[in-house]
Amino acid sequence: MASMKKLVVVCLAALTALVMVKPAHADVIVCFGDSITLGVGAHGYPTFLQGMVSGHTVVNAGVRGEVTNSGAARFNGVMQAHKPKYALIMEGANDISQGYTRSTVAFNLGHMADIARQHGATPFVSTITPNTQVAVIGSAVPAYNSEIANMAAGRKISLVDSYARVAPNWRQLNTDGLHPNDAGARLIAEGFAAAIPSGGGGGGGGGGGCFIATAAFGSYMEPQVMVLRQFRDELLLPYQAGQWLVHQYYQYSPPVADYIAGHAWLKATVRTLLLPVVGLAYLAVHYTLSLFAGLATIVLLVSGLFMRRRKACAVA
Repeated sequence: MASMKKLVVVCLAALTALVMVKPAHADVIVCFGDSITLGVGAHGYPTFLQGMVSGHTVVNAGVRGEVTNSGAARFNGVMQAHKPKYALIMEGANDISQGYTRSTVAFNLGHMADIARQHGATPFVSTITPNTQVAVIGSAVPAYNSEIANMAAGRKISLVDSYARVAPNWRQLNTDGLHPNDAGARLIAEGFAAAIPSGGGGGGGGGGGCFIATAAFGSYMEPQVMVLRQFRDELLLPYQAGQWLVHQYYQYSPPVADYIAGHAWLKATVRTLLLPVVGLAYLAVHYTLSLFAGLATIVLLVSGLFMRRRKACAVA
């Protein structure tokens, strides 16, 4: 009885504290970029992000036609004006069309992330979305994204892989080959929401690359790594339990990945060990029902054999 009274008192105290505490000011999220962020022919992804991140104010700081040199020059003023808690940076599409090098784009994005940190904001850098408007430019996007991913990993900047989220179905997700339509923008927003702590994705722990797989296979853009990223984005991040697993992985895996990357023999071993995982991830993404049916069949067969063996032992 005494313990019950204590429980009631604790609950009442907690409720009183909740009522009396003043609500905090909404944290600002700045979405910085070019027309892909701004939105052309459809809403920009910040429009959808606002509904996914409770307790935050989302600012669309996209400028049409901007390259990363101009973005880096503009970035500090945006940080001063809005004082954000998070800075989401997605830029570089125009750099490719204007002939800027991959290293220039990566350097400018890293410089913007440094400025965000100087202002006390947490930066998130995104990969560049596909471009089917001009085939030559579109074919160059993966190489630029690989450079961006390597820069982000080296400088411990959270990476959101917007390219991987929309590339498989890009034909249905764009307005003109370059700019996302509403469905595409929503997918991009979901990627950022999953990365933002306590965001609409429930604190997914980051939308960056798969650290251990990237270290083992040598590149963020390797097909095996892309399969694992797709598994993460489609089958883990939409669910709370999956978000928790991803968060734990991102918290503890970077030192392991660094060690693997520095030992060639270990990279080969980890690649071999990951191949069955990649195969299962591929089946889970593309043939979910078939995979579960196969696993159920195996469980039933094993159970049947076990029961037969038990009966045989009992008769003997």
